[in-house]
Amino acid sequence: LVMGIVPDKLATEENYKLGWAHTYSLPRELSLDANNQIIQKPYSGLSAMRTSTTYSANNVSLNGTQSLSPVSGRAIEAHAIFAVGSQQKAGFRFFKNGEKSVEVSYAPATNTLTVDASSVDRIHNDDGVFDGIYQSVLPSSVSNMDMHVYIDHSIMDIFINKTWATSIRLFPTDTTANGVEAFSEGSTTFTTLEAWNLDKSSASGIQAASKNVPHIYLENGLIKYSDISSDAIATVYSVDGKLIKQDYIDKLVTSLIPIKNGILQVKDKGNSFSMKFLVK
Repeated sequence: LVMGIVPDKLATEENYKLGWAHTYSLPRELSLDANNQIIQKPYSGLSAMRTSTTYSANNVSLNGTQSLSPVSGRAIEAHAIFAVGSQQKAGFRFFKNGEKSVEVSYAPATNTLTVDASSVDRIHNDDGVFDGIYQSVLPSSVSNMDMHVYIDHSIMDIFINKTWATSIRLFPTDTTANGVEAFSEGSTTFTTLEAWNLDKSSASGIQAASKNVPHIYLENGLIKYSDISSDAIATVYSVDGKLIKQDYIDKLVTSLIPIKNGILQVKDKGNSFSMKFLVK
């Protein structure tokens, strides 16, 4: 289970107006496929955030658009499965108001996933780089598309075929742009088409681990510690990863560490702790 920080790439004054900077992605479950390649899918506990406001349909034939009402707003999960065929592109549109929307689509001819936010009113954080259009060619061709998208206000997490994933920061400014729809340019049969409004206050199953974090520090080149067993294994590395010393921590407490700065890793009773230190 992993998650990461998704930078917002905003100017400092915009961060000040928002009152915060950056955010975490949704947690992802990582595993290995039959070819020992890393694959990823949404953390299963996220389903606990689904509310009773939902859209669900099977075997939807579409050459145009399909509203996912009553689902709307900016805390949304949308999921579609469809066969890849002769359609030009198919997917979802979020933050929709009139002709403007953020479009998430797959184009079979180029095997390309695209997020197009160029039409919506937004805080621009990618001018001259992406200009609101994010594209990625999938690592391999697909015969079926499983598109799973989560929207949480300024962040979009996209999972494709329970294999690939990406996170994108978006900052729509039109507070009335809350529409959600599926679409297809060319005929597509959505074998699964579903969406939910999400409630972040609902339990997701993620709980903070309860463990005592030891107090470990260096003073005048010597390791000092508390709240840790004397038979814990301590390893000291230089900042470029070279092994300096490894021993039981009670033996290292009297050893002078012969570097100005580095990384100390301690393993104690199945737990691992690391810290970067600077000896002044």
